Amino acid sequence: SQRNIITISTPTQKQYEELKLKFSNDLQCPCKYISTPYEQFINIIPKYNQICLSDFISQKWIDYLFYENTSYFFQLDFRHDASSRFQILRTLCEQAQ
Repeated sequence: SQRNIITISTPTQKQYEELKLKFSNDLQCPCKYISTPYEQFINIIPKYNQICLSDFISQKWIDYLFYENTSYFFQLDFRHDASSRFQILRTLCEQAQ
């Protein structure tokens, strides 16, 4: 019986899996890797919001806005929860870096 040799350069993952199912005994893959690492085709260059570089997320600013007893502020007053809002913003900035 005569064998046909077919070479497929850079097969997709799907092609490789289909060929493996059909020709598992005869399939040869001389390449080292059957997949490509992310760093070879994805390049992430983050751009951080300027708020993350500002004094608005500094501990000094958060402490300045903190009031132990906010009950005498109306709930819609900025001072009611300003400290915690800037603390959340600071945490988000830290997580993004």
